[in-house]
Amino acid sequence: MPILSLEELDEILKQYAKEESIIYPDFTDENNRAICTISPYTIDVNNHPLAAVNEFGQAASHFIAHCKEYYAQGDFSPPLTEAKVQTIYGLLFPLNTDLCGAHDGNAFEKKRAKEWDTYWSKVIHELNNEGQQIKLEELTKVQQDLLAAYRFKIILRCSFKENSMDDIRIQEFLESVNSCMANFSPKDAFVYLYQKFTNDFEMDMGLDLQTLSRHLSTNQRVEYLKKFEEILARKSLLFVGNTALTRLFEEITKDKEFLKQLPLLLENQSALGEFIRTFPDNHKRNALLSASIYEIFNSQNKRKKPKLSTLRKKQVQLLQSIMQDNQTNRGKLT
Repeated sequence: MPILSLEELDEILKQYAKEESIIYPDFTDENNRAICTISPYTIDVNNHPLAAVNEFGQAASHFIAHCKEYYAQGDFSPPLTEAKVQTIYGLLFPLNTDLCGAHDGNAFEKKRAKEWDTYWSKVIHELNNEGQQIKLEELTKVQQDLLAAYRFKIILRCSFKENSMDDIRIQEFLESVNSCMANFSPKDAFVYLYQKFTNDFEMDMGLDLQTLSRHLSTNQRVEYLKKFEEILARKSLLFVGNTALTRLFEEITKDKEFLKQLPLLLENQSALGEFIRTFPDNHKRNALLSASIYEIFNSQNKRKKPKLSTLRKKQVQLLQSIMQDNQTNRGKLT
C-alpha cells in the first residue's frame, strides 16, 4: 500500500483545525466559563509554522510569565553553550504537555494524553479505511512538528527586556534550540548549532572583508562604520560569541589602511568604537592601538615635520586613552 506523504498529512491537520477548538473544562475564567487553550491551525510543509492559536495552556502561561527571569539569569542570552542548550531544553519540554499531555502526570495531563492518543488513532484508522498506510516515523514527524510549532508560538509571545529591540534576537536564539529538540540530545544540539552558525559566519566573512577594505581604500568611513555595525548585528556572530569576535578582530586589523584610519574611525560613537573599547583581550587591543599610534608618528617622520599637528596630537591622545581605559576591569579572553 502507498505511504502517506507529509503533504497529505498536512491536509489532515488543516481539516483538524476546522473543527471546534479543544476545550479544557479544568481551565475557567472569573465567570466560570471554559477557556479554549490551543487550536492547531495549519502546518506548512517547508517551515512548519503554527499559524494560529487561541489561549495557551498552563505550561505555556508559566513560561511566558517567567521568561524575563530566565533571561535575567542568562539562560536565554547568546552565545551558545552546552549548558544553556541543556537549560533551554528543560524549560521548553514541559510546554509539550499543553498539547499531548502526560500519561504519568496529574489528572488534567492524563486526560489530555488520552485525547491526543485518541485523535491520532482516529487518523490512522481513517487512513487504513482509505487503503493508505502511514509509517510510525512519519506520524511522529508530524506530531513533533506540531509540538515544535506550538513551542515557537509561545516563544514569539515572550518579552524579555523592557522596550528592547533585542527580543527578536533572543527569540531566534530560543527557536534555534527549539528546532533541534525532535532530533538531537542537548549535547548534540549544541555541537550542531555551534558548527552551523560558525559556518554561516565564515561564509559571510570573505565578502565582508572585501567590502570593508573597499570602503577604506576609497575613504568611505561612514559606509565602513555602517557595514561593520551590520556585521556585529548578525545572529551568526552573536550566537558563536568570543571565537567569532576574535576572528573578526584579527581579520579587520590585518588591513594596513585600517591602522592608518583607525583614529578617524574612532572619533565618533559607533559600533566599531564600542567593539574596540570592549574587546576582552587586552593584549590584542593594546597591540592594535600601539600600532596605530606608530603609524601616526611614522607618517609624521615621512613628512619630515618636527612636531605633531594639533589634530595628530588629539588622535594619539584618543588612542592612548582607550589603552588606559578600564584595563583593570577587563579580563583576558580565554
